[in-house]
Amino acid sequence: MSDSRLLAQADQAFSAGQANQGLTLLRQYNLLNSNDAASWHRQAIIEEQIGDFSAAGKAHFRCIEIAPGNAMGYLYAGYWLQQNNQQIQAIAALYSLAYDLDPSSLALWQHVQVSAPTQLRSREANKVMRHVLSEQHRSVCSSLRNAERIKNAHWVQTSDQPISFGIENFAPELFFIQGLSSKPFYSVEELIWAEQLNTKCSTIKSELTYAMQQQLAKDSLRPYLDKNFSSHSKLGELANSSNWLAIDLFSNGELNTDISSLFPETLDALTALPTYNLNQNPFEVFFSFLKPGQSIAPHFGQSNHALTVHLPLDIPAECYLEVGDEKQSWREGEVLVFDDSFLHSAHNHSDLNRVVLIFSIWHPQLSSDERNAVRQSFIARQTWLSERQSELQRLRAV
Repeated sequence: MSDSRLLAQADQAFSAGQANQGLTLLRQYNLLNSNDAASWHRQAIIEEQIGDFSAAGKAHFRCIEIAPGNAMGYLYAGYWLQQNNQQIQAIAALYSLAYDLDPSSLALWQHVQVSAPTQLRSREANKVMRHVLSEQHRSVCSSLRNAERIKNAHWVQTSDQPISFGIENFAPELFFIQGLSSKPFYSVEELIWAEQLNTKCSTIKSELTYAMQQQLAKDSLRPYLDKNFSSHSKLGELANSSNWLAIDLFSNGELNTDISSLFPETLDALTALPTYNLNQNPFEVFFSFLKPGQSIAPHFGQSNHALTVHLPLDIPAECYLEVGDEKQSWREGEVLVFDDSFLHSAHNHSDLNRVVLIFSIWHPQLSSDERNAVRQSFIARQTWLSERQSELQRLRAV
């Protein structure tokens, strides 16, 4: 019997109310068509309802294997596992992988046009993710001293508690600590290191000018926003664009050793600063090039536990930064410090490049113990995220 005939007979059996016969035929079809993800998905759901629950799990994981970029595969596999046992960490791992592929997958339960089975799984995924990751954060902080304020902080996208920012145009997208002072711009007089950094401006600019004459530095230029931002409601136009470029000195706490030898004075200046860090290195330091006539649309930053610092190096006229309801122009050699948790945008209305050195510093009101608690929470989450694929491999092997 041909494959298509098998599938047609399965459809006829289901239509006639002969579900068990239809399932038998569908199983036969899938054995012959092992790469038909849609058919395996269908089998998985029917196995859950009337067939073999263990076979349903194998079908779900076959869907993931065939179509690893489809969020629905992880969403449905996570729900199957949730009904099957109490491996809560594995369940959350599957749901979080669905979220990575499609953040809307955990909000589908709010949409009436979505099918009831998908709504159910989306709702459960939302609850499980929020519970597991919020408990992880609280558990990490509970073991640390003087960390109560950080324990009560929120991972915004996965918090299991209501969040009230309480300030207009203020909404960090990743992590929020209640009780920290919040204002768009900070006076350099409040920051004892700022004046010393200002004196280094000409040296840092000279190093960058020389570096840009070298092929290594030219090769290190990258779009600041990669293609993953193409669906971002605010920043999509600049995704993978040469209109906003960067050269990294540090990225995710790692030194860019390809070009670090070109910036000895810059790197030395950074050692005297309270840069935000998860390890011994600054988390992120880069030169930012905003092309002529370009603007960075208003958007919110990641967290209020760090402030953003700009050291202006090459500033044409008609360039400025808006944060909240305040506007300031960059001035070459004068540090600008702001809280990017506020809605903010950048504008270059000139016909020349705007160039600034950008890095983050710890919010000055955080104690050393609180900084450590933030680090430990972020490291715990990074570790958990990095282990999800190995967890998935283990589940497939069961």
